[in-house]
Amino acid sequence: MSGDFWLILYVNSPNDARGWDLKYHDSSLCTSSNRWYIGSQAGWTTTAQTGCPDAHIHVARRALTHLDGVTATVTAEYEGGDSASLTDTFYFATLPNLAPNPTSFISPVAHGVYDGGGTETLTVSWNPATDPNDGDILNYTITLLTSTGAEILPALATATGATSFDWSISAVANGTYGLKGEVCDNNASPLCTEFLLDGTFTIEKVATVFSLNSITIASDNANTALAKAGDTVTLSFSATGDISATADVTMYSGGQEITNPVTLANDGNDWTATYVVSSTDTDGIIDFEITADNLDLLYAETTDDSYITVDVTAAAPTASPAAGTYSAPQTVTLSAEDSSSIRFTIDGSDPTCTTGNVYSAPLSAATYTLLKAVACDEAGNVSDVATFAFTITGTAAATTEESGVSGGRRGSSIATQNRYSPEGTVQSLHNAPIAPSATQHSFRDVSAAHPQAEAIYAIVNKSGINGITTELFRPKQTITRAQAVQIVLALLGITPDPTMYKDCFPDAKTATICYAKDAGWVSGFLGGEYEGFFKPDLPLAREQAAAILLRTLQPDILGPKGQQEESWYARYISAARRSGVLREILRRRVTRGSFVESAYRLHGASQE
Repeated sequence: MSGDFWLILYVNSPNDARGWDLKYHDSSLCTSSNRWYIGSQAGWTTTAQTGCPDAHIHVARRALTHLDGVTATVTAEYEGGDSASLTDTFYFATLPNLAPNPTSFISPVAHGVYDGGGTETLTVSWNPATDPNDGDILNYTITLLTSTGAEILPALATATGATSFDWSISAVANGTYGLKGEVCDNNASPLCTEFLLDGTFTIEKVATVFSLNSITIASDNANTALAKAGDTVTLSFSATGDISATADVTMYSGGQEITNPVTLANDGNDWTATYVVSSTDTDGIIDFEITADNLDLLYAETTDDSYITVDVTAAAPTASPAAGTYSAPQTVTLSAEDSSSIRFTIDGSDPTCTTGNVYSAPLSAATYTLLKAVACDEAGNVSDVATFAFTITGTAAATTEESGVSGGRRGSSIATQNRYSPEGTVQSLHNAPIAPSATQHSFRDVSAAHPQAEAIYAIVNKSGINGITTELFRPKQTITRAQAVQIVLALLGITPDPTMYKDCFPDAKTATICYAKDAGWVSGFLGGEYEGFFKPDLPLAREQAAAILLRTLQPDILGPKGQQEESWYARYISAARRSGVLREILRRRVTRGSFVESAYRLHGASQE
């Protein structure tokens, strides 16, 4: 079949939102001037459109009790004038009762410390669940768990409609606890969905617990988001009370511990942590951890999305073609990774970032030429001086310019390179955030300055995976087991065949999860109430994140399983610590942003 064909949708009931009347064009025939029609949702009128549409059909129904249907007629015209037509009627069945959609806790937060304040009361709250069936009333049950996950009965609270309650902790012993929620519909045969706090929290009623705010980080570099060797990095924050007895700050650069010590100082409850960047520090974004025995959380993120990228090296320029003896004049192109400018000389002197000629176009070497070049980057690093000697033999050399080097007219080849080539190959370039182009995804909660923007947009725009909505990615939201599998497969460019990979778990039958199981990347739960199930909507634990990332992206560093290991994940945690890239995954709960960042960095490291 070739050419165009039409999809015509008819509706058997006087429904307002009838659907689409759409003309489809084969991609090889489609141009930007093609015309097609969109059906009005208020009647049968159509509006002309231009472009290259997909073949989408939207069907609406009036209510769950109405057995509406559609009669679909598809007509195709073949070359030579023959045509074929098929008509069929489809009736909707009553929507069955479905379990409520999963939700998550808001308060308390995982790894938090709570003293109950002056009233010894802790607010427990959660996001309202949604239900596929209109009209169902949702009932919640909240149960306290021990640090090992055992239930402490009776339940803390049951609620209908409400999504929070005040919990008196006056009779609760100090210790570490978890929370389990269950949301059920009020159907005659109710269905329930469980949701868990991603980690544990601590009740400590002896000392007052404080929090931090106004956390920022900057350097004294001319570009405050960059730091070279010798620059001072300052982390500033304020506490709501006195944390001076046990306050501590640890910093990492590029996933590795920094070389120079951190100096911690305070003026009352206002604090600064400073360190001077060393030439031996690892290039990359600075991570930090702020801790104190009487802080409510381990703090590892700024409150204004500020971040610092350490850059202590500048790659020396390279020349193409290479220096040497040639029988004809050569056009020489200079390049240097991550450089903002290149300067060169031909008089034997050494160029600097402020002296010499600014390189802006290929150079012509016509006679013997001694070319010296230096690269400078945005952080202010200066590379070693590179020297290139060109000897030109033959008659052509006598007719060229006396200087031996002249500016060409082909335009500069020193423009900053993207991290990805057109084929998507990861290059070993410094990790500057990338901003989406007009044709790419752009999320309101991931600005170009967001520390995880590069990873999020690189993976999303390469693979076409979606955010939580078309406008929001939710980088700080806990990632689920199913979302993690989808991201890894998208990063690797794998689209499993749904006819081959299916029905692998009782509660997970998608091709992505079944492919991951068949590849040995994931498995179901062994033992307990989840035995044999995958639980795709459960939050991804840190050890599970380390396992799937290492199994898929860097299996060569795992090594053999130890004979004396007490847990299945011991070698994955050990390998994650060795890799450096996965340090953030091990330090705190796994979010959508931290998982994408770790996957992106690990994948890049495996390609170098």
